[in-house]
Amino acid sequence: MKHGISMAASVMSLSWIWRDKILQLSTKIRLYQALVMSVLLYAAETCTLLSCDEETLEAFNTKCQRQILHIHWSQHDTNAEISARTGLPPVTWTSSEDVVCWYSAT
Repeated sequence: MKHGISMAASVMSLSWIWRDKILQLSTKIRLYQALVMSVLLYAAETCTLLSCDEETLEAFNTKCQRQILHIHWSQHDTNAEISARTGLPPVTWTSSEDVVCWYSAT
């Protein structure tokens, strides 16, 4: 799981995209879903997720959303507020939906 997060973090390191003032938030969110979440969820599907792994995935997801929204850690915005601003569901919902779809397809 740590390897998958480090791979997704390397994609997230494209900080010039997240700092760009010309790109709209919706474009950044779509890029995040296409580039970062695909790598992260691929890594999550290859192993059994424990509750501590789900918490780690959710913490990484929230950290990335804070980076996209330019929210510093000292600003006391809750995770629910951040999810509402980006419109992204928690990672655990996304990964469980993908697993259900994968199992129903086979």
